[in-house]
Amino acid sequence: MSTDITTNTKPIYTDIDNLVKQIHLYNKQNNQRFVIAVTGGGISCLSLLFGQPGASSSILECTVPYACESTLEYTGMKEIKSWSSGPTATLLADGAFSRCNKLIEASKSNYTPIAIGATGNLVSGENLKKGVQGIYVACKTNKKTYEVHLILHKGEKGLDGEKDKHFRTRQEEDDLCGKLIVCVCACECGLLNPNELGNFMNLNGMDSRDALYMYYTGKPSLETK
Repeated sequence: MSTDITTNTKPIYTDIDNLVKQIHLYNKQNNQRFVIAVTGGGISCLSLLFGQPGASSSILECTVPYACESTLEYTGMKEIKSWSSGPTATLLADGAFSRCNKLIEASKSNYTPIAIGATGNLVSGENLKKGVQGIYVACKTNKKTYEVHLILHKGEKGLDGEKDKHFRTRQEEDDLCGKLIVCVCACECGLLNPNELGNFMNLNGMDSRDALYMYYTGKPSLETK
């Protein structure tokens, strides 16, 4: 079963740029470092994270293994059955976590490693896609691994020969998915908690027809709509 986290808990930070600044400040003061691997969607998180000063205090590396061959190499897999899925996001997070530890070891520092893996399936073409559209974001630390799944409202199917009506453009979808990745980073800095995550996304472009889920060890434990 899942717990609805559509609450009235208002996050302390409501602006994405200010949230990024606080992420960088927290990581500088607390010696946390991220490695992020993103494919298929949410790539706008890179411009958000690097668009504010202090990114070197947060980010060790960001990778976009976009082609199928690149994703296979990054995850160490010979085959992936579902490219946009929670298990694939977790595989990306596993690869990012290994990379994060290697970079920390090479720097001879005592940073705490945090890895983010994300894989999306966004709008493309004139017709609505079949199946679920959105992004899976996995986070791996020394203590836990969890996934956040954003399901995007696609739009309306055209009737009587009319074209399908997309709810968002691809750029708009990518922007929203990028914000979710930033939010997961913020959760690992204690700047957002699950009760605030949904409300922050609502304030930053998520619609009531979208859905947001959080999973621990593969089981849905938190939900917002």
